[in-house]
Amino acid sequence: MKKATCKDMRGACDAEFAGETPEEMGEKCKAHVMELVQSGDEAHKAAIDSMMQMD
Repeated sequence: MKKATCKDMRGACDAEFAGETPEEMGEKCKAHVMELVQSGDEAHKAAIDSMMQMD
């Protein structure tokens, strides 16, 4: 099982995610970020904005 933090995946915090594949960890991180953005977390919103600017 692999592990990564939200920050490792260009997020805004040290929440840790585990999964068998990078895709599984990415989905868990995405759900985490979306939940926090919906609750008004500005740091995670800024992280999403930063990711959206990547080409």
